[in-house]
Amino acid sequence: MNFKHTFSIILLISIRFVTYAQTTLWGGPTDPNSTFSNGLGNWTTLGLNSSDLDSSQNAKWTWSADGTGKSGAYWAGLGINSPTGSTGAAIFNSDFLDNGGSQSNERGGSAPGPHIGVLISPMIDCSNFSSVVLKFNQYFRNYDARCYIDVSTDGGQSWGNRTSVNENFSTDQYTSRNDLQLIELASAANHDSVQFRFVFDGDYYFWLIDDVSLISLPDYDLSIESTVYPLRAYKQPISQICNDTLTFSARISNLGAKDQNNVDFNVEIFNSNTNSIYKDSYTSTNIGTTQDNELIKIVKYYLPNQLAIGKYYIVYSVNSSNTDYNTRNNFAVDSFEVSGFQYALESDATSGIRANAGLSYSIGALYETSDCWNANDKFIASSIDMALAANPGANLNGYPVEVNLLKVNTNVLRDFSNFDKTNGELSSSTESLSTSNFVGSTQGNYDEINVSLTDKRTGTKNVALEKGTRYIVMAKHPVEANRNDPNTWKFHASNASIAYPNKLRQAPVIDNTGAWDFFDSNEVPLLRLNIEINTKIDIKKLASNSLELLNNPVTNVLRFKMNFEKEVNANITLFNQDGKILLFQPYKKVNSQIEQIDVQNLVAGLYYIRVSTDSGTKTLSFVKE
Repeated sequence: MNFKHTFSIILLISIRFVTYAQTTLWGGPTDPNSTFSNGLGNWTTLGLNSSDLDSSQNAKWTWSADGTGKSGAYWAGLGINSPTGSTGAAIFNSDFLDNGGSQSNERGGSAPGPHIGVLISPMIDCSNFSSVVLKFNQYFRNYDARCYIDVSTDGGQSWGNRTSVNENFSTDQYTSRNDLQLIELASAANHDSVQFRFVFDGDYYFWLIDDVSLISLPDYDLSIESTVYPLRAYKQPISQICNDTLTFSARISNLGAKDQNNVDFNVEIFNSNTNSIYKDSYTSTNIGTTQDNELIKIVKYYLPNQLAIGKYYIVYSVNSSNTDYNTRNNFAVDSFEVSGFQYALESDATSGIRANAGLSYSIGALYETSDCWNANDKFIASSIDMALAANPGANLNGYPVEVNLLKVNTNVLRDFSNFDKTNGELSSSTESLSTSNFVGSTQGNYDEINVSLTDKRTGTKNVALEKGTRYIVMAKHPVEANRNDPNTWKFHASNASIAYPNKLRQAPVIDNTGAWDFFDSNEVPLLRLNIEINTKIDIKKLASNSLELLNNPVTNVLRFKMNFEKEVNANITLFNQDGKILLFQPYKKVNSQIEQIDVQNLVAGLYYIRVSTDSGTKTLSFVKE
């Protein structure tokens, strides 16, 4: 079992959702069987399975008076935000059923997971309904569970026509608190003894259901099913992201009864202040009623070479000239960060991964330096950050992890199809640049651990990086001493919130035999690479007037002038006394020009500005007051 944790929700970008009127066939705001206002009403629930077979009958759905699952050990935050959520909702509280409300009691609850529980609707006469759509609000958080809708047309004697729900949610992902689902129940149409059931099958955390009704199929309902993550990594240093070309695409479905013409697929990038900094769109001529998960792409691309350090949000939307029934599924949001000095595949740790049977393994994260450098831009890899976790019956004291930095050889193709997948970290397709050994002591679960790097080739601290080059940060875990005791299992911290389109390029793994592969889910490890400027000293000096400060000390804006005898391509780098990069800005065809940099957010102190060309560098210091 991966290490679990509580969570909270922060709404980052507010989008106004609208649902238009539709014919209600069964249920509605005045029907207690729809709103769960005073209990489960005429619904029935059955426990079908538990890891403790004698407890299977206890794996039931229950009524939550306040629309929360707060009795579970890992619950945090607010409850379901459905239209009638304050009057109650139905819940399969896998968290509570497994642990009884205590994190130290996993598998000790009334129906230990994995388990299966079903919530069965009352009997409904659909004989006069030519189309039937199940409408409900939900709030779901996943660990290792599957959600289904089953339909019976013979009064519950047999169940079939299963539909998967929430199948795109990986470990520790969750829906919005007011997620609205519309699922066509084609088999229910024109039958007089219809029942449907919600099925939770798996392990943790919860599934809250409210405001259940049957409606007729809406004419127009577009949906963004998933997006294709456009970046090489969630977080990249400002000096390295400049040529990570962003292309935007998503999978779109027509869930309505009529074809949709002139469908617009839009993308917009916002900064953390919700200011729009880029937008584009693509118009599709037609999306028919049978078209599901159609890949729609925007032709143009975006280069992030002008972005400042900070967090950014990519908001996707789809619309047409027709009034869409459910606008909640017309939007999707991705995010990414531009950092000063760090690469990361994830935003934080949400769970953990380990090898089957506790065998030895290596897990990696692949990063790429940019090709925006010139001959005199020099960067070094200084350290690696990682995080580990242990189950409640153990700790990290004495646990050894070998940390490696590997360079991918230039002859390896972009898709890794010619990569030598043998010999582990000694693969002929990589060069081992640094190896460090970490041994756990008092670190807690998910604490960030910093490991310094030493260059094997020179024996010196830090590792010189090359431009346009791929590097793999690899953590090698040993065979676990008590691998048959789940209470002592150890994990590498991970996150499953980003689905990279080609995982072979992002999270390679090496098994206990030394064979390379790639992690076959959305999960990526917390393995971050930290970089710096190699030196504050100009090794190959430009003319003294190539860079001039026009004000020093500085309060809000640093003004400077670049001077060259002829037009050149120049890069400006701003960094602090520790060599951490604060800004990297390329300039094309510079001769003599005055520029400025906003430095009002810098803390008071000493900083450096450097201009670099293919001929050399010039570095000056300035004081921020």
